[in-house]
Amino acid sequence: MGKYIDVFLNKIKKMKKKHIIIGIICVIVIISIMLIANFIKEKKYTEEVKNKEYSSSNDFKTAKEYIIHSGNEYIKEEESTEENIQTDIYLKFKVYPFEGDESNEDFYNSLIRVVARTLNYDNYRLIDKDKNLIITVIGDKENKTVKNIYFNGVENYFSIENSKKSIKEYKDIEEKEYEVNSNILNTCIKSNWEISKVKLGARKDVKNDYLIYNNFMVRNVTNKIYNIVFLEGYQEAIINGIRVGTEQDEIKKVLGEPDYDELGIIGYKGKEVYVFFGENTVSVYRVEKETVSDEVLNLMEEFRQNKSSKRFIAKLTELWTDFNDYEVEDDYINVEYALKGVRIQFNVTNEHGIILYQNYTGDIEKGINISDLRNKEDYEIPKYTYIHSDEDLVFEAEKSRAFEFEEIGS
Repeated sequence: MGKYIDVFLNKIKKMKKKHIIIGIICVIVIISIMLIANFIKEKKYTEEVKNKEYSSSNDFKTAKEYIIHSGNEYIKEEESTEENIQTDIYLKFKVYPFEGDESNEDFYNSLIRVVARTLNYDNYRLIDKDKNLIITVIGDKENKTVKNIYFNGVENYFSIENSKKSIKEYKDIEEKEYEVNSNILNTCIKSNWEISKVKLGARKDVKNDYLIYNNFMVRNVTNKIYNIVFLEGYQEAIINGIRVGTEQDEIKKVLGEPDYDELGIIGYKGKEVYVFFGENTVSVYRVEKETVSDEVLNLMEEFRQNKSSKRFIAKLTELWTDFNDYEVEDDYINVEYALKGVRIQFNVTNEHGIILYQNYTGDIEKGINISDLRNKEDYEIPKYTYIHSDEDLVFEAEKSRAFEFEEIGS
């Protein structure tokens, strides 16, 4: 009897095993079907989003939608475990922040800001494990804007990398000797550009901070001539026999290849003056000889420590009164010293702080100037300091001036 019972129980066990195996197979089949269906659904959604036409960035309703449409691979989105961060989004960016010498800053900025809007300006992270890149974004819900962006913990990543790049490409511009022909210009140089010592004649008009005289105009900054522009009717030669209206090909034959060439303006830097040639103007700036004092360097260092922008600007403009541009409001600062090669900005671009240009001749911090950095691979640029050693701020100022007077861009 016991033998029959054992046989019966074994049959039951075998049947149970069969049912279990069948059940497992069914579950696997169901899961596989669901995965395939979800894959097909996701693929269809991805194709629809990629091919859909959007009239503006405001049309995107979710972070996923914009991430896919802008060419990235979306992986998943989940609640973040990081302190003070609400959302983590995993993805594969279509490009690195830098590819060779090419910056993809615009691509990343657009992605970051559109995603921020879809998340109602919560704090979030974009995580690409393959590229070893975590972008942390801090939002301002009240003002509906992005407050801070960190690439692997580094704020103002692109500005810092661009500074490093410009340092590597830094080239000294040799200051050449030119023969100054203009009587007015010679007097300016001999009088140390003090406007009270130069006889300019009767003033005819004022426009865009310039005093208009007979066939030339002058801008006065703290009792010194900052810029003199010779106009079409000016008959004297300016330098090396070159007059207003001389063809640029002829100018190049006399002076050689220009140090600056953009927007129809060519320019040269001499020991005493910058000279820029437009179609019907010759614009001259003095070469700044003033050295940067320890007092100014100490003030810069103090600012880097406490980031008190208002105190910094107040103290700096006491020491340096010769700014050519001054815009200071509660949440906006743009102060420019073109002749010194220094610009101070807050909430103008991502570069909040001190921007130093090619024509800046002082130290970045005591004992270190821009040209020294080419041989210092491990040098960390001080906080809130940016280097534009591939741009001369005098030339930038001249382009702005010419645009304001419709000499370019008209």
